[in-house]
Amino acid sequence: FQAEDGIRDYKVTGVQTCALPICIIGLGLAAELAQRDLADEAARQLALRKGFEQELRLAVPDAVVHGAQAPRLPNTVNVSFPGARADHMLLALDARGLAASAGAACASGGVEPSPVLTAMGVPAELAVCALRFSLGRTTSADDVARAVAIVAESVRTVRAAAGTPA
Repeated sequence: FQAEDGIRDYKVTGVQTCALPICIIGLGLAAELAQRDLADEAARQLALRKGFEQELRLAVPDAVVHGAQAPRLPNTVNVSFPGARADHMLLALDARGLAASAGAACASGGVEPSPVLTAMGVPAELAVCALRFSLGRTTSADDVARAVAIVAESVRTVRAAAGTPA
């Protein structure tokens, strides 16, 4: 519609109404600020991811980090814990306050193995134990240490409930 001052208001689903030129300027500024810190933030998250993976392997020695030798996003870890199905792990992690995902990012909700892991040649019995952890701008080293402890405890709990050796 046309406001009295001649500026058109546009309504975008899920976004507050604003004058379109102001929204575009704001988006451009946000993109500029994000881009300015992108390399430093990627390096910080990469260091946290590497620490997370290293500590996970110490806490759960048979953990399998998928794509460990391949170029990957700096903030994402896909890891399987043999004998601890992903759906059971998600419940255990959630009960302890830790969020993770299972399966394909674009097809969550099922217990089916990720098509990507399948294409990588990961056996189905390992792929159904795969979880995806994501780090973010606010993730700290303390968060990583806490996550490792929660994951290790959850793996033990899920394996014990399934009668799988720790």
